[in-house]
Amino acid sequence: MNSGKLDYLSATFTKVFGDAHLAEALEAFGRLMTALGQGARCPLRINAYDEECLSIHEEHFLSILSAFQQTEIERAAMLVQWLINADFNPTFTRHARLFAMLLLKSGHSMSGMVAEMLQGETSLFEKSRKECIPLVERVQELTLGEAIILQGTRRWVGCLHQEKDPFPVLEAHFGHYGISGCAAGLNAVLRNIAYAASRMVDVRGPACPSLSPDEADLLHAVAGFQRSDSAPAHHALANWLPPAAIRLSAGALSSLAESLRTAGLILPLRTRSPASEVTSHHTRSWHFERSDATGRTLH
Repeated sequence: MNSGKLDYLSATFTKVFGDAHLAEALEAFGRLMTALGQGARCPLRINAYDEECLSIHEEHFLSILSAFQQTEIERAAMLVQWLINADFNPTFTRHARLFAMLLLKSGHSMSGMVAEMLQGETSLFEKSRKECIPLVERVQELTLGEAIILQGTRRWVGCLHQEKDPFPVLEAHFGHYGISGCAAGLNAVLRNIAYAASRMVDVRGPACPSLSPDEADLLHAVAGFQRSDSAPAHHALANWLPPAAIRLSAGALSSLAESLRTAGLILPLRTRSPASEVTSHHTRSWHFERSDATGRTLH
């Protein structure tokens, strides 16, 4: 960040940090913004100053500062990993931690604000929670929470293809992010889909860079339950599950959604793909054929 921009921030930072920490805070923030600008995994979405809601990237940035202030190092590292490329991770992490602690020393705790954001207690954040945002087609554009669920789903289907028990793999996957409690919920949901799906379900290989309509619908369902609204889940899952199977999956989806929410991973509620009603095919997809006579397949 150039000196002109830092000079522009000086007046605001003086009010926040006082003279004692002003110079250190400006330097840390400047280096932090430089690392963010150069090392972001995907184009940053930064809302205009007068907008009444936060972008996905703004939410994650605030959550990183909050995690460092609460010495939740594993959660902070998980959030940074989603936001920043590996080459810039150490620099970003070092200055984010320093800036977060300078805020805390100056009497500014992020935990209360982030808690309100996650719980939807203010109209500012409630608006950003309830409005649908555009669907994305590339995996790299997903939020961290979405990416964790997507990769867990793809690994689960891969295990079935290899005739392996998927639960230990799923538990290890979530455990890597410090949220192993999510494994049971997703495992139950995917088992219900495997046994009750009325058509092929398109789940792609772990390295596939694109998101299938069915994968997007699963993320849409979890996002709905995080907002205590089962309607998005019913609309999404009705595309390939009968009503009884959706009801059986509701408890597991609710548990999964709450576990993610508790960890600070809020999935955005995105618009659904027009292709959701059409079975999709892709060269990198897996096929999991049931051994009974139903012919149902996870694809």
